[in-house]
Amino acid sequence: MLAAFHVTKFFDLMIFSEEVGIRKPDRKIFNMAACGLMVTPCEVVHVGDNLKSDACGAKNVGFKAVHLSSEEGVAR
Repeated sequence: MLAAFHVTKFFDLMIFSEEVGIRKPDRKIFNMAACGLMVTPCEVVHVGDNLKSDACGAKNVGFKAVHLSSEEGVAR
């Protein structure tokens, strides 16, 4: 889907839980991202569409988080 929208070029690293066998919000997958980028967690911005596993999981390890909601017109 990301490739179809031509947005992959905007990300330095993409890790998919199906490929690495670790599901969010497990800290290991977020730490894997920080290590892969060779940065500290506070330097990472995680973008995801699930408030609990993406946004909260990222914030719990010290990442900044962007929550993309697909619910049009719903304020949170």
